[in-house]
Amino acid sequence: MNASISRNKTRQTIRQSGKTVHIAMPIGSFPIRYQSNSTMAGQAPVSAEKNLGNRWVADDHLCQRWYRWRDAKQYRFKLQRVGATVYWPRNDGLSGSATIREPATTLRPTSPGGVASRS
Repeated sequence: MNASISRNKTRQTIRQSGKTVHIAMPIGSFPIRYQSNSTMAGQAPVSAEKNLGNRWVADDHLCQRWYRWRDAKQYRFKLQRVGATVYWPRNDGLSGSATIREPATTLRPTSPGGVASRS
């Protein structure tokens, strides 16, 4: 797969809402849920502290700003997706990896034939 196809797939992925990105950290996975209104919600892995923020895409970068965490500074991430893993160097020099998970599928009550259907 060439770099432009990979870049386009990554861009499409980060623009979609309802995804949860799990950032790999030495202390555990840090989940960030991307909402449809360009906001995000996160929960710290150890303290379970929660925070909200804004996210947007600019010049093929994922941009984020938490309301309280990280001193409410804006950060830009250059993403590269390889299979199920996304590698991200950040504009301040920090880098790491993450996985993207689809929202959970809910099942509706069974139909008269006894088979559950997906919603």
